[in-house]
Amino acid sequence: MIKYPQKKIKTFYPKNTKKLNINKSFKKFSFDWSLKLIALNFGNLDYKEMVSVRFKINKLIKKNSLLRFYAFPMFSKTKKPIEVRMGKGKGAIETFAFKIRPGTCICELYTKSYLIGIKALKLLQYRLNLKTKIVTLIEKK
Repeated sequence: MIKYPQKKIKTFYPKNTKKLNINKSFKKFSFDWSLKLIALNFGNLDYKEMVSVRFKINKLIKKNSLLRFYAFPMFSKTKKPIEVRMGKGKGAIETFAFKIRPGTCICELYTKSYLIGIKALKLLQYRLNLKTKIVTLIEKK
């Protein structure tokens, strides 16, 4: 039996996630709290920042909560090496980023425990290079 190597999908990377359904993993669970993180100023979110933030938060919340990102990096940033002289075209793609405006919802956290949710989003606030605020919603059963 031949085992073919599986492709490693880089999360939040446009070329590899175009065919994936992002909302497929979101199912209706019974959560008591819905917490949103909303941007207060302009900025850019790099896909590397988003991945590192998501891994940190998933360690904290484990399987008690559900994290959903609304930011998806679509815009490419290019950069030339330092040694290269002026001219000769545009540089290679360095990273992908998501442009953020004030009032944009970056992510949403559904949880049963209010304290764990606030702690997770505070950790996200420290990691991001943006001014943000946390908005809470109580979901009635």
